Amino acid sequence: MRFDASAITIVLLPGMDGTGMLFRPWNDAKPENVELRVIDYPTDVALAYEDLLPLVRARLPQDRPYVLLAESFSGPLGLMLAAEAADRLCGLILCCTFAKNPQPVLKLLRPFVTLVKFAGLPAVLARLGHRALFGRFANTQTQAALSASLRHLHPAVLGSRMRAVLDVDVTPLLSHVDVPVLYLSAEEDRVVPPSALRHLAQALPQMQVVRIAAPHMLLQTMPGAAWQAVLSFFGGVGTDV
Repeated sequence: MRFDASAITIVLLPGMDGTGMLFRPWNDAKPENVELRVIDYPTDVALAYEDLLPLVRARLPQDRPYVLLAESFSGPLGLMLAAEAADRLCGLILCCTFAKNPQPVLKLLRPFVTLVKFAGLPAVLARLGHRALFGRFANTQTQAALSASLRHLHPAVLGSRMRAVLDVDVTPLLSHVDVPVLYLSAEEDRVVPPSALRHLAQALPQMQVVRIAAPHMLLQTMPGAAWQAVLSFFGGVGTDV
């Protein structure tokens, strides 16, 4: 069966909040012939990447070819799934993400992250992280959207995801990824440094990189440019599945 870029299903794996609520601008800008499916994560159970993996796998399409889009926190999950070479997976989009802890110096803070009381943390992060995530696009609307998404998340769950990022390293799996890979890189990213992209590029020679003048929340702030990159890439790949 041949993958038809004019009728694609893109399965979205969300960022740290795990709700998928922040995909709304991306969804609103999508072409009519593209189907989007969001796989959200439990908001009240602390799960590591290895625990999230079977939950995501069970919700992947079984009856049609699809593309995975893994944003930020979900990058390692997308890479794990791509390394499994699922029958109907025909491509992987990585957006502002990583295969291993993108900020190694923060590993020193892991004991603190383990011991800290997380009550009220979502609200604090929404205030402190807003400008870092949205950059020059930050406004009252983006602040409200970020706060709303984090409000659904139990503080302990957010803490566990922060620890998961500090501990993750799926580098050994990258040699098993043989589907087409597109990396959407935000040139104004203050969260994931360029070293994360360089690491992936060395391990995935088939990966194509598109750089967009955007902050970490690339899909939310520059959805049109991101869609253009996605449709151009997969329209030209012509992957057989």
